[in-house]
Amino acid sequence: MPTRTEAIGAVIALALSPARRLMAQVIAPASTIASQIKSLTERPGERKPPRDAGGLSGRRITKIGSLPLPSNRLDSWQRWRLILAAGLFIAWIGWLTYLAATATRPVILSRPQFLVSELDVIAQVHQGPHGPDREVTVDEVHWTAQENEKLKGKKITVLNLDSIEAHDGWEGPGQYILPLRKTGTDAFVVVPPPMSPGFEPMKPRPRIYRATPETLRQLDAISKSK
Repeated sequence: MPTRTEAIGAVIALALSPARRLMAQVIAPASTIASQIKSLTERPGERKPPRDAGGLSGRRITKIGSLPLPSNRLDSWQRWRLILAAGLFIAWIGWLTYLAATATRPVILSRPQFLVSELDVIAQVHQGPHGPDREVTVDEVHWTAQENEKLKGKKITVLNLDSIEAHDGWEGPGQYILPLRKTGTDAFVVVPPPMSPGFEPMKPRPRIYRATPETLRQLDAISKSK
């Protein structure tokens, strides 16, 4: 019959046996992974660190600086690719800057202004003493169509045309779209856009528009809705 000491030892051994097996299952793969990492991090011909005075012989002290880092040197092809990419990027930024500096602002016709006009004409506007001349030559009456035969090729007087400034659409002599309202036998005025509800009361200024393919396309779309 075992003694009391032997019985206690047997019980402790039985209790520790599953723990030993579990630790063995954990340590074995960990050792394999550690050996693989060690083989990857060690360079060929690398010297082992010297033994320290504290008896830590055979132990490797891993330092961050000892890990292999990618080389900062670029080969010739990589260098040329970098230069090419930088050149293309600079050229693209330059092109965008050129477009921003030279592109003109798009001209948008005021739809409410043309909806309240009585006559939309395309006319030749000449330079006057203080801006556009009041007397213009009608090239076409775009709306209404029945007025086209009466006014096409004729000169009419637009009383407030000489008050039109650059911010109202005046860009020098040329062909313009004029939204007009008749005030007399041969006299007209450029109608201003109507006041928008909800905005502070202020008198809108009349606007004219340079005749371009884009503004004429907008005029066609507005005329169809009249």
